[in-house]
Amino acid sequence: MVPFLSLRNNQIDIISSNIAYLHKLQYLDLGGIKGNALTQMPDALFELTALVTLDLSANYIHQVPQQIQQLQQLQRLVLRRNRLTQLPNAITTLQKIQVLDVSDFPHVCSGKQIIDVIT
Repeated sequence: MVPFLSLRNNQIDIISSNIAYLHKLQYLDLGGIKGNALTQMPDALFELTALVTLDLSANYIHQVPQQIQQLQQLQRLVLRRNRLTQLPNAITTLQKIQVLDVSDFPHVCSGKQIIDVIT
């Protein structure tokens, strides 16, 4: 069992679909100060239904897919310093979420619009 996987600051631009085999993974860190070079959230991430923490900080992600709702164990979602302009309504289905970090968005709409989605 691999409960923790950190791939911080590696300039990774593609995540293999094989990551979906890590069914027990609870903490996945694909962020960091320099981050990686992901432009989208790979579909395989949404098969990691045991995830409690997902850090995607400092990437180039443009959107969070509706499939985020599949991560029902998620308590901490870090999306700071990406290229998001909005968040999907599916974020509101994450019943266990305690931390949603959307700070440092250079392209984000207003903070009020983000708050409206998560409340």
